[in-house]
Formats: sequence, C-alpha cells, structure tokens
Amino acid sequence: PAAFNNDKNLQPNATQSGTVHRLLKGVPGIPQGSRLFNDYFNNIMTAELGFTRLPGDYCIYHKPGRRIFIAIWVDDVLSAHPASEQAYMDSVFATLKKHVRLHQGGPAQDYLAFRIKRDRTKRALSLDQSDAVKALLVKTGMEDCHPATTPVATSMVFTKQDCPSDVERADMVEEQAWYRSVLASILYFSICTRPDIVFAVSKLCKYMHNPGTAHIKALKRLLRYLKGTQTRCLVYNFSAKPPLQGAYGYYDAAHADDVDTRRS
Repeated sequence: PAAFNNDKNLQPNATQSGTVHRLLKGVPGIPQGSRLFNDYFNNIMTAELGFTRLPGDYCIYHKPGRRIFIAIWVDDVLSAHPASEQAYMDSVFATLKKHVRLHQGGPAQDYLAFRIKRDRTKRALSLDQSDAVKALLVKTGMEDCHPATTPVATSMVFTKQDCPSDVERADMVEEQAWYRSVLASILYFSICTRPDIVFAVSKLCKYMHNPGTAHIKALKRLLRYLKGTQTRCLVYNFSAKPPLQGAYGYYDAAHADDVDTRRS
C-alpha cells in the first residue's frame, strides 16, 4: 500500500516517491467536495435557520409559516419573498455570512443563464435565455443563418435506417460529438424557458447515441428556429385572474409514431 507524504506544503518529496497526501478536509475540485458543501450548507439552513428542504427538490428551502423560498445551485443563492419579509431575510443572510463567504446583491436580473424582467405596475414577470441562445449560435457558427419559422419540418420522421453503420460512424466522430454537445445545451433551454422546442428536442435526443446526417440536418434547422426566436420568453402575468380554476394536466398521445417499434 502507498505511504503518506508528510510534507505540509503538499510538495513532492524525492525521498518519498510514490506517496500520497491525506486530505484533512474537503477542498474544491475533489469528487466529494460538492457533497460535503451541500451537507454543510443544509445543516445551516435546517438546524440553525429553521428552513425545511423540499423533498421533491433538495435545492429549494421553505421557511414554515412564512412566504419565503430559497433556491441554491452550486454556489448561487436566490431568494423569493414578499417585501414585508425583507428585514427577516436580511437577518437570514447575516447568519449565512457568518459561515460562508457570501455577496448579497439586489433584485435578481440574471440567474443560471436566465434573464429576469419585472413589470411591477402590471404585476408581470418574464424569463428568457436570449443571451445564452445567442452565445450558442455564435459557438456553432450559426449566428448569421437564415431563421426558420418552425422548430421541425412536418416531414421529420426518423428510423433506425437514419443512423450510420459502424463503418460510417468511424468517419463521423467529430460530427457526432458536435451533435451531442449542441443538443445538450438546447435541452437546457427546453427544460427552462422554451417549451416550444420540447417536441423537436425529444425527437433528436432519441438518437443521441448514434446520430446521422439526417439528425444533424434537423438539429441545424432547430438552431435556425432559435435564431429567429431568440427573444421569446415565458411571461407570468398576475394582474388578471387565471382563465381556469383548479389544477389541470395535459398529455400527448403519439399514436404509435415510432416507425421502428410502432409504439407511442
């Protein structure tokens, strides 16, 4: 078994070749670092501040009896609360600053590639990812492409025959890597602020393991659609009563649209 290097400055020791260092605490970059920080932060939020972590999403905390929510993502913290709770929230952040280095900003305008806009007079809020979409178009060299009016063509039907063979696949390593990288970025948009591209993304993701020329062509069409709809956003308008009362669910029956398996 390997011996431990006793150099406190973590420098290689010529007399102890093949030795390893023993970490006395978690440091950034190690695999368990994120887990250790999450455990540490969760203990502060629950044990010291009395927040409850939502069982459906461990990144969101709620203060029982108050309309206060705090969301964390790696090292970004976002709070949602009415103006009447601002004094209490100041005390919460004061407590957090005793344990972690924290910069408290003002009203959030950007968060995780989201742009947040508010119109308090109309009680409306919008979310968009236009800057991230633009960055992706530049990265893929599609910033000057001609926009498409729809995310997919009505004739877009893929089968296993569209996937390259093993021989063809060997010549498409770079194209397939590009496909996976770009589609992963667009998948983030579809989950967060762009429900209009979910259908196209779901179809293209089915062939992530072995995309062919037809799939790459369809992905470029989706990029052209994003080019023409960069500023499209989600709008939450609280000034008017909702048209429907209660909770509603929707589903889409594909009617066995998978040509290979005839499954929905």
